[in-house]
Amino acid sequence: MFDAINQYLFALINAPGIANTFPSFALWVAADWLIIGLAVLMLIGWIIAEKHQQRALFNAGLSAIFGLLISYAIQTIWPHPLPAAMGFGQQVFKHTGDASFPSDHGTVMFSVALALLLSKSRFGYLALLAALITAWARILLGHHWPFDMLAALLVAFSAALVVCTLLPRRLTWVFESVLAVYNWLKKPFRPIASKFRR
Repeated sequence: MFDAINQYLFALINAPGIANTFPSFALWVAADWLIIGLAVLMLIGWIIAEKHQQRALFNAGLSAIFGLLISYAIQTIWPHPLPAAMGFGQQVFKHTGDASFPSDHGTVMFSVALALLLSKSRFGYLALLAALITAWARILLGHHWPFDMLAALLVAFSAALVVCTLLPRRLTWVFESVLAVYNWLKKPFRPIASKFRR
């Protein structure tokens, strides 16, 4: 029953010819590179942000790590094959992997987006849009099943909920430690940065 619904939904999105109606480069960027862009924006955001915004980014990064740990545990217990491994659907680009459920890309991006939203960061809406586009593109290209992305969303929500609402006080000392190390590391660069500000 699970596979039957999964394959039916997959066929609706990954129907032959649909992927050819979109520019291949755009789909490739959406499926594989939006996650890199999100990471770069988070890094830049950490550098230029105020302390409360840095806390939101810290929550997002920690949620992504926690989400991935849950995802890997599920993949180990129940290693569901990718569409390509089952010879199902149309794969526009080759994609290799051991297990599909949940999607690692989806888990990371949804974890970041939901953690930012729970931390009341407006950037979370942009991150959520990027996560939805990536999820759609990876199904369209034949990389993942629809339920892989749904599971990633549920795992991400659980991870973000734990980090942002259940353990925020206990994680404060971790955040303060990370911030202290960051401030110590950037001390040598302050004179250089001050010259550019003149």
